[in-house]
Amino acid sequence: MKRRSQGDLLSVAAFVLLGALALAPLFIGCTSGNALDSFNAADLDFAKQVYADLQRNDLNAIQAIADPVLKKEDLPSAVSRMSKLIPWYPPRSERIAHSGIRTNYVVGKPTEHAYSITFEYEYADTWIATYATWHTIDGQTRLLQGFGVYPLSAPLEVLNRFNLAGKSPRHYVTLGAAILMPLFCLSSLIFCLRTRMPLKRKIFWSVVTLIGIGQFQLNWTTGEYSLTPFNVVLLSAGYFRGDAFSAYVISVALPVGAIIFLVRLRAGRFRPVPAVASTASQKTDAASV
Repeated sequence: MKRRSQGDLLSVAAFVLLGALALAPLFIGCTSGNALDSFNAADLDFAKQVYADLQRNDLNAIQAIADPVLKKEDLPSAVSRMSKLIPWYPPRSERIAHSGIRTNYVVGKPTEHAYSITFEYEYADTWIATYATWHTIDGQTRLLQGFGVYPLSAPLEVLNRFNLAGKSPRHYVTLGAAILMPLFCLSSLIFCLRTRMPLKRKIFWSVVTLIGIGQFQLNWTTGEYSLTPFNVVLLSAGYFRGDAFSAYVISVALPVGAIIFLVRLRAGRFRPVPAVASTASQKTDAASV
């Protein structure tokens, strides 16, 4: 009986660990690459031209390529304000920081492709991050949907590095929780594996102990945060980073599954398999006869 119990324990442990390893990249930590391969030379030239028009404060050029929705905004003020942020002389270097593309399919309408790209320009005493978003209908006319210019004190990859210096208490609390929550879930899993119960229930509760509900997300660079009440997070913590230029986003969830299991365990809700006790009782009766 002891050998069988050990076999069940190993089977459940292997099942849970293999499942956790398979799903971990989806929930715990992941990065995503740029969609630059989907851009052609004309797309890149379009984005660069938007920046050049802003640098020259060329309102007419921006209005000529703007989407009708964008034209309803206060374009003169926006173009004038952003042009003042850009040095008049050529940059030392330029590189693409982010890029993305989304395709929208609507029955009965032409296929729409939405593009976004962010350039980083280096000047003598500053860095500039600028983005442009636009869309095309069946690959034809490009219509500008949005743009922005942001002066930087350092390159994006430097600003978005993971470091502990100069952070707020919220950063440290979130990071501590992101470290402790997985440990709490794994500790609960170990208690579950060592608790005598039917095999199917052991598999069920082993999975439940690894599940966190809700999600608190913190942008490590800016300190901005968001709360999603209904979400499922494996091991109740994780992180995300779009690419080498993006900020780390730390996620923490409430380990509801582990808490429920430990409360039920403390209340004595898990009992040995009844069939085992029944079999042992029959053997005792037979020996006495």
